Parts: sequence; C-alpha cells; structure tokens
Amino acid sequence: MENYQHIWNWINLLFGGIGLFLGMAIFRFISNNVGGSVTINYPESGSKVPHEFECRGTRSWARWSNQELWIIVRPIKAGKFFPQGNMPAPGKKGAWRSLAYVGSHPGAELGDSFDVYAYTANAAASAELREYLFESRLNNSWNGLTRLPDGCFLKDQIEVVHQ
Repeated sequence: MENYQHIWNWINLLFGGIGLFLGMAIFRFISNNVGGSVTINYPESGSKVPHEFECRGTRSWARWSNQELWIIVRPIKAGKFFPQGNMPAPGKKGAWRSLAYVGSHPGAELGDSFDVYAYTANAAASAELREYLFESRLNNSWNGLTRLPDGCFLKDQIEVVHQ
C-alpha cells in the first residue's frame, strides 16, 4: 500500500503542475489579447472637428493587463492608419483623454471624413506602432500604415468631419 501512496503523490504532483501551467497560459492569453472595454465619448460620431482636437472616453480593464490604449485616425479617402503620438492620459475612474489630428495640416482635407479608432494593443503591437512614430518623426514623413500590427484590438470608433 505504501508503494501505491508514492505513485498517487506523483500523479497528484503531475496533475497539479498541468493545472498550474494551463492556468498561467489562460491568464497570459487574456492579459495579452482581451484588453477590456474602451469607449470614445467625445467628440460624438458625425461631429465637425478642427485639425487638432481633444478625444475623450472611458476604459475598463484589469490592472494586470499589459494592453496599451491607442487612438488611431484613418482618412476615409486615403484608407491608411495614422497612430496618434499622444498616448491617452489616464484620468479618474477610467477616464482618458488624448489629442488627435485630422488632415495633414489645418487647411488640408477640409470637409473630408475621418474614422477615429480606439484600439488596445499588446506589447509587441505597441512596439511596432511606436517604431512607426519614431521613423515618421525622424524622416518628417507621415505616410500612414496600410495595416495595423497583429495584436491590435478595435474597441470603439467614431467618424468625424474636418472643418
């Protein structure tokens, strides 16, 4: 009977290890890919906005999540994505705010429509977005992205018109 107890201890240890491994894998998947909810509260969809405007909203996700919030603008005519360089500043009770830009300069693309997106991005995707911003500033050339990196998750979007 003593020999069987030894075997049962090893079986329990094995299943305990498998359970711990699966639990950690699930935790890592959720923290890397879910990112909770994000809403854009201002401006409202359909609003007319100047070249530079403040975008505000709320977010709720677990504190252990490694997701970053990104505001990304896409001119509907051009179809490219333009990550905004101002990381949304967190406020009280999940509020956030960020500057966003439409049009290449204040008088350009007047009357054109733009999608404004709130995305969460995992660490790898955020690094790619920061690299785009770094290269764009370095070369003073903002060509936009034809696609967003894997690891970006759309949370909300509005459409605005450049006035």
